[in-house]
Amino acid sequence: MSPPGNPAGRTRRRAFGVVAVVAASVGALILAEIGLRLAHIPFDENWTPSENAIARYDEDLGWAYQEGLSREIRFETRSRAVHFDEFGARVRSPDRVPDPGAPSILFVGGSYTMGHGLSYEDSFVGRFDDEVAARGLQVVNLGVQGYGSDQALLSIRRHLPRLRAKVVVYTFIPSHIRRTANHDRRLLYPGGRFLGTKPRFALRGNGDLVQTHRPARYEDYRHSYLVDLVRIAL
Repeated sequence: MSPPGNPAGRTRRRAFGVVAVVAASVGALILAEIGLRLAHIPFDENWTPSENAIARYDEDLGWAYQEGLSREIRFETRSRAVHFDEFGARVRSPDRVPDPGAPSILFVGGSYTMGHGLSYEDSFVGRFDDEVAARGLQVVNLGVQGYGSDQALLSIRRHLPRLRAKVVVYTFIPSHIRRTANHDRRLLYPGGRFLGTKPRFALRGNGDLVQTHRPARYEDYRHSYLVDLVRIAL
């Protein structure tokens, strides 16, 4: 035993105190994490986005519409029939088959492009389709609810080789900035029951685009509720 005033004894006591504080802090963080998960905070998943009824998880895009699907779905206060072709693009009717060789105009974006809550005929893409169909142009509506600019870009990359695209129209809205900077939609909408996370990109110093996050199903997504709570609060 070190005599009083012994420097070695004081060093050991200080080290023990530091270890005790660190252990207590780690324990408190673990208990807080467990408590948040049991209480479903901050993610209570109390509402299901309308796109879940017609979408599927996509390992590159995060989510995409189900190919060849026709279904009546409810958008807030109204129901609409929606149809998707073999590319997952919204079409006027279930018998509409895309022609890979036809000169095409591709529309990409989010719910405004898709025509959220509207019949195909009433959407701006549908009306444009009416105007150009007689001229031999094919309109391809690749808009998907909740998409950001990054997902629109990936969608273009996926479908361009399959179609004879002449023009690509991207419908930008200000909320795309937040969506593009985000990886987990629940950080923006903590109450949503989504299909999975989304891709995320960053710019390198030389201007190159690099993917920093890939989509993941939530059952496979490893994250901290405590850290996410702080991120939402900030």
